[in-house]
Amino acid sequence: MNNTIKALLLLLFLGVCIITTHAQTVLQQKTHLAREGDVTLKQELQYKSPGRNGRNVIWDFSELSVSNSGYQESFTGSLDSILIKVSPRSKYEYRLVGDSLSCVGYETPTLQIKYLLPELHCRCPMFFGDSIFSLYYS
Repeated sequence: MNNTIKALLLLLFLGVCIITTHAQTVLQQKTHLAREGDVTLKQELQYKSPGRNGRNVIWDFSELSVSNSGYQESFTGSLDSILIKVSPRSKYEYRLVGDSLSCVGYETPTLQIKYLLPELHCRCPMFFGDSIFSLYYS
């Protein structure tokens, strides 16, 4: 083959690679929502002001130290009814309706909240730039 055909094939190949490449992950139900039996380990970090905002800014949080030993959250129930997130001092209840995950209430040792209108937490699929909002009414 001559060099012109090789160059055209290379450009075609690179063009297909660029077109099929995604810069952002799309949030999907099967890969990004919690499931029964999932466990999340959380740690609190010391606060650090990120500095200025805007474009072309790099924030470096690599030097933060852990301020407590951490805690564990676990999930029980199922997404087709009520999914419950259990933390050391709280319990949150979630319901999946269609493509929307909503919090229907939560409990602490001194408080119990049941939302009359569930609080929207996530909509799947969710693409970069999408936004959600929910009214508070309980």
